[in-house]
Amino acid sequence: MKALIPSIEDAGDSDDSGDEIPAGGVFGLVVVEDDEEGDEEGDGDGEGERDEHNGNEALDGDAYGEDYDSDSNSDSESIGSSTTSGTTNTDDEEKVTLTELFGLDDNPEANREHPPDLRMDSMIMDVCFHPEADLLSVASIDGEVVIYRYNKEITEEMTRFSHHKMSCRSVCYNENGSLLYTTSKDKSLAVLDMGSSAVKQHIWEAHEAPISSFFLVDENMCATGDDEGTVKLWDMRKRKAVFKYKCCDESSEMYKSEMTALTQVRNGTRLVAGSGEGTLYIFKWGEFSHHIDQFPGHKGMVNCIVPLTDNLLITGCEDTNIRAVQLYPHRFVGVVGEHDDFGVDNLSVSHDGTLMASCSSEEVVRFWNIEYLYDLDNEDSKKGSKKRKRNYNLPSSKRRNRCDFYSDIPEVADSDDEGGPVAGPSHTSDD
Repeated sequence: MKALIPSIEDAGDSDDSGDEIPAGGVFGLVVVEDDEEGDEEGDGDGEGERDEHNGNEALDGDAYGEDYDSDSNSDSESIGSSTTSGTTNTDDEEKVTLTELFGLDDNPEANREHPPDLRMDSMIMDVCFHPEADLLSVASIDGEVVIYRYNKEITEEMTRFSHHKMSCRSVCYNENGSLLYTTSKDKSLAVLDMGSSAVKQHIWEAHEAPISSFFLVDENMCATGDDEGTVKLWDMRKRKAVFKYKCCDESSEMYKSEMTALTQVRNGTRLVAGSGEGTLYIFKWGEFSHHIDQFPGHKGMVNCIVPLTDNLLITGCEDTNIRAVQLYPHRFVGVVGEHDDFGVDNLSVSHDGTLMASCSSEEVVRFWNIEYLYDLDNEDSKKGSKKRKRNYNLPSSKRRNRCDFYSDIPEVADSDDEGGPVAGPSHTSDD
């Protein structure tokens, strides 16, 4: 078999004077015939054999030579594997872990600073942390309410209630956690006693339509809203509604979309309302005819809002992201976390303020460690602090920012040269 290879020795001289390049380029072509007998003999001993990849001699242990047979009498255990008739003996192979290769932990959950994700058999509608203990209540689409105990390592079921006939849409503890209020698509309102794990009150036909929202006013009063826009104020001592209001289609101020979430800040002097187009509207309490400020920028509907401080809010959005936003000045702190396929429906913050739970239209509750956000709030409040983009990923997020790829590379590299450390990846060259 003949092959054409360039001959460097025969390369013609060339300069910029416009000399004509010889046929075949600046390198001459040399015809080389392969030695068939040499190929056959090369199968026995790898010593002196040239690697077809780079033309270098393939010796035991180099980057290419270890893939070929070097000696029929060599000890296979010395290299951790042996090759016989093109097959590998997996029993003798030495297993290499990620920790040994790259310094990574085999278990990505080992450094987790929050409870593991909580998975259920049915879709989750709402979540609520206990105000004093490490407990979380979860409402499901099949009507069940499940109480879990949690810590960094596990989430463990403590008790389960099945008092609703249809999906349970909201769960809410009272101030000391002794009672748990639940509402349902079956139009009923219930109160659960946490001490005895029993249903204390159950008001059937509390609304004419499925109940979609709940708000606890104080120890004896609560408010509910249904799918048709009826709001009722309840006195639980009398087990009946003491006030009823039917919302109409007209409003004192026309907005681009509906109001989707509410929360109070600034010691109750301001009301923040999320909207369908992603704008946060800020009202002065008691003056709801027109907003006094607005904060646009969310990508899509804001489904829920939870205040972390008087100046820092957590929003759950239809674009699957959970964001931290600062009110004054208006700015996005970043993405706290995210869900996979569906928008974030509900959020809850733990009694010590270090954890947040979130749910969407799926069978999983996700936990996020948000302790670092309190420090960020103080830093971002300073004048001249760097403004972050809406989709900037914070430490609790499972996604990384592009700029983080080189974050562990030092700006100044150490050098053995007499000149000392220099900047940049490559500063020397071989003469």
